[in-house]
Order: sequence, then C-alpha cells, then structure tokens
Amino acid sequence: MNLDQRLTDALDAAARTVPGDAVPPPVPVRPVRRTRPVLVIAVAAAAVIAAVAVPVVLSRNDDRGQVATGTCAAPPAVEPLAYPRQNGTKPATPELDKLPFGPPPRVPFTMAPNREGAGGYLEDLGVRVPVEKGFTYFSLGRVDCGWIIGRQRYGSGGELEIGRLDTSGAYRSFGPFTGDGFSLSPDRSQVVFVTPTGDDQARVTVRNVATGKEATSWPTDREAEVLGWNSNGIWFMPERERSRTQLWVPGSDPVSVDTSGRRLTAYRTTDRLLLSEQEQVDEDGKGPGPCVRVAVLEGTRLRTVREQCGASGAALSPDGELLVTGGAVVAGIEVETGARTRLNVSPLLLDADFQAIWEDDTHLIDQTGVGSTREATLRCDVAGGRCERIEDGPQQTGPAGPDLGRP
Repeated sequence: MNLDQRLTDALDAAARTVPGDAVPPPVPVRPVRRTRPVLVIAVAAAAVIAAVAVPVVLSRNDDRGQVATGTCAAPPAVEPLAYPRQNGTKPATPELDKLPFGPPPRVPFTMAPNREGAGGYLEDLGVRVPVEKGFTYFSLGRVDCGWIIGRQRYGSGGELEIGRLDTSGAYRSFGPFTGDGFSLSPDRSQVVFVTPTGDDQARVTVRNVATGKEATSWPTDREAEVLGWNSNGIWFMPERERSRTQLWVPGSDPVSVDTSGRRLTAYRTTDRLLLSEQEQVDEDGKGPGPCVRVAVLEGTRLRTVREQCGASGAALSPDGELLVTGGAVVAGIEVETGARTRLNVSPLLLDADFQAIWEDDTHLIDQTGVGSTREATLRCDVAGGRCERIEDGPQQTGPAGPDLGRP
C-alpha cells in the first residue's frame, strides 16, 4: 500500500468532527516562495518523539475516489503556523482581490517560523510532521506511511540529498542528488533521480522507497535531468540537451527519442507526454511560432495527440485529459476534443508550465508574486474555469509557507 492507502480513515474521521460552517482563525502575514526551482520547500524541525501505531490518513483527492486504508505511526505533536488570507493594498490588484478564499492545499506543503532554518513541519491533508532543523525541505511525493523528500542544509555549501520522511518524523537519507528532476515509479514503490559521482559524472539511480536500497543505475553526466517515469520507462535528458532525450527501461540500454526540439515531460499516472518550451528560432533565423503538444510513444517515435499554438509553456493534468496553456488568456483544453474553458485569471497570476503542481486531475495549484511586496497561492478548477485563493499577503513578514510540494 502507498501513503494514500495507509492514511485515509483517520483524517476522514477527524474531518467529520469539524462543523461544516467552521472558518479558520485570523492569520498573520508571512513570506512565500514565488520562484519555482526544482528545490523549494523551506522547513526545519523539532525533536522526533517516539511514535505509536495509530490510524493516520491521506487520500488522493481525485475523481478516482478514496482508496484503502491502513495504520501508520502517529506524527509528533506540532504547533500549526498560520498563513495570510487578506486582500493586499500594494500593488492594487482588483483581479486578485475578487477571488474568494478556499481550503488549505491538498498537496504536501511546508511551514516554518522563518526562512532561516528555525523550525517547522511538512503538512499533508492535515497530517503535520516536524523535521530536523537547519535544513530546507521539499516533497517529491507520497509513499507508504511517508514522503520521499529532498533536503539541503541551510546556508551556503550544503549538499543536496534525497531520502524518506516517515509519518513518525524519522528521516532516512538515500544519499546525494543533483536536484535536476526526479520521479516516483507508476506504483510509487521506487524513485529515480540523478546521483553525482564526481568529475562531472553522475548516474541515473533507482532506489526502493521502503528500504532506500539501490535497485539499478545508469551512467550519465552531472547535467543530466530526469524528465519523468511512466509505463514506457524512465525518461531523462543527458546534458540537458533536448536532442538527446533518452528512454530507459531498467535491464536494457536507453534509446533516443526525437522530441522535435521540445522539452519532454512524462507523468507516472498517464502515458501521454507533454512537449513544451519549443525552440522558436531555426538555424535560418526563422521559427514555427510557439506551440505545445501532447503525444504518446509508438515504438521509438512520438505521435501527436493534440497540438496547441500560441504559447510555449503548458501544464498537463495527471490523467492526461486536460491541457492548461497561457498566452493571451489562460485556458483549459480537453485533449480529446479540443474544447476550451477560459479561466477567470490572467497569465500574470497563473503560470502554466511543465513544473505545475496538481491536487488532482482537474485542480491546478500555483504560487505567484504580485509586484515586490505581495504574494498569493491560487487553486484553479480547470474544468470549471474558476480560481480561488488559498493564501494572500505581503512578503517578508510572519511564517514562511505554504511552500508547495508534490503529492
């Protein structure tokens, strides 16, 4: 069972004790991350307390419904931190102010008293787990009774490492990694990432999420990036060269796949692939204009299922059914039919790209900066075209978070 399967009933039971008209208490302001590098979530930790086996729960929160449950170690008690939910005054943004506030993120996120390694926790659907202080953290995905996370010691010169955080608060390192891409396997039993080996060399490494033991690896360079893992295999890009995109099925040699100069992104929950960030200028100085594609692999070639022009960036939903593009307007597009639903926000507020985080198959979640003093986290119902705010407030004051991770 994965974490979804082991953490559902307790949160459901707890949720039934909360009145339907309950509202959150007033909250202070705090700084939030608005850039979206691979490594993001800032947290630090409290001491780990011995855990008792009790039911603790998370669900997928998608239209496939609840999954089976199990028993995981109870996390140590941790005092929750609040994030701001208020209209800003500088700059004035009527477009943002009109959006209603919605519930907390339904993906893992971190909260900390500040951004200087002073303490904090990872939270996922009401489960809060403190982590060791002195590090910044980011979630790579839910697994059985825990999360695969990355962390880096706060301050300059800290080495990146990847590991597993249990619901008990215990952390187990899987070793160093470059931070350039990662993916859980389709069944969440393994994780793939790039491990530096010295002399600008590295290996694409697969490890078991339960034990941390290496299952297999493949030699590459330190600049290589993992692009995803689906039923076709593991996708990676040596030297970050799109022309060298590789598909690797462990046990055999990688094969090259032509992406037509686009960046490929693979998802463990669908065989559909996103091809984005098109090179817009050819050797003759001309280009076809910005377009994105949704494709599937047939043999060693990619077949286009849907092409959408007008933007070079896009986000594909976990089930491969919805494409969100920017450009002049932000719209959700049904991959099968091409039907469009315009979202009620502008491209200034919602950035649709391959790094997008989805709560489920229809809800995209994004963080944005407004000017230099205001920041907000948005949730958009792509199928319905409506967006709402999760948090909104000024920068540089109060707790740090919510910094979003991957479910």
